[in-house]
Amino acid sequence: MVFAQDYLYATPPPQCLIVGSSLATRLTQKDLASHQIYNLSFGGGSALTGLNIIKYNTQHTNIVPRVIYIEENIVLIRDVDYQMLDTLFNPMGYTLRRYIPALRERYQPINFILGFAKKLFKRDQSENIEPQRNERVYHMMLEGSEKSYQEELVGYESNLKLLHDLLAYFENLGTQIVFFQMPIDPKLANLKKPTQQHEILLANFPQYTFLPAPSHGDYMTNDGIHLRKESASRFTQEFLSKIGKE
Repeated sequence: MVFAQDYLYATPPPQCLIVGSSLATRLTQKDLASHQIYNLSFGGGSALTGLNIIKYNTQHTNIVPRVIYIEENIVLIRDVDYQMLDTLFNPMGYTLRRYIPALRERYQPINFILGFAKKLFKRDQSENIEPQRNERVYHMMLEGSEKSYQEELVGYESNLKLLHDLLAYFENLGTQIVFFQMPIDPKLANLKKPTQQHEILLANFPQYTFLPAPSHGDYMTNDGIHLRKESASRFTQEFLSKIGKE
């Protein structure tokens, strides 16, 4: 909610955006920001939710985003968070938060205190090292993901139609659409579900750019799908290089 509201009430709103799930939240925010790219990916969320937020904002500001980068990993698998959209765009709340920043999530007492504490107790970067991966937990999580990823992708038609409608809206405005993949464990990358989804996207959206798939084996995850910090930092640089933002 904080990131969504920061985007909605920014003046002017960012024009280069990323939408995705918790996988794309691993991208290094500082490096993205240095290239004027705003990450509208949400933990437990969907790229479809981010696209709906951008559409609403575009309609209300008349400022068209230049480019939207879409994390494709689970774009057809996870549904829109309509509860989040209802909270963000309740007419009275949306208007009040625009003119009274104190009502925004960032400035609520608990979020303000946590943000202040994070700055106050921030350790030296050399000390901010991610704990060693728990291999037992990693293999348990990987096994669960393998079972899911081996299954056929079904029930995606409504999300595919919604994605088509959203992208057609932005295409008509001149926004560039770019799909990209976040690295996952190489044991998962070529299984049935992700392979099928990628083929569906290519078949339905041939007019858009698809960045080359990452070398999944070059990166480490904590659980098979979420990158560890060092890998996330390196992939952020790879992503920026691919989009010409070195």
